[in-house]
Amino acid sequence: YQAAWPRSPHLRSCQYGEIIALCNLRRGDEARARWQSLPAQEEGDYLQIKAWTTELYLAFILDTPPALDGELWERSRRALRITAASALLALYAWAFLRSSESSRDMGLHLLREAFDRLDGEPLAQIMPPLWRWMEQHRSQLDEAA
Repeated sequence: YQAAWPRSPHLRSCQYGEIIALCNLRRGDEARARWQSLPAQEEGDYLQIKAWTTELYLAFILDTPPALDGELWERSRRALRITAASALLALYAWAFLRSSESSRDMGLHLLREAFDRLDGEPLAQIMPPLWRWMEQHRSQLDEAA
């Protein structure tokens, strides 16, 4: 794609997929370098969501949660409006749960929504480390209910 269609959205989607694959292989430094080599994703709703997912998954793998700021809150609210966004919701859940005790309720809400929206998505195969984290934290949902 890169040689034939350098501005193709399919190219960018493949690049995000490559970073996710590197994360799954626990090659975080290589994934970070690849992420940093890409220009910012400033247009296209679909690619914007893929960019957020990729960026958060990289942070998840590197265990470097983003700052709990207005942008994180706004992005998580936007993710809640997307029906098929279980991975993104789980990543925001991780970010909120890792940030502070005061954001625990939001983190658990996002995690519950991530489970509710799986709808057959093979997250255990797509993002195995994230799936393991979700399963490890599932009991917190029962405790909070």
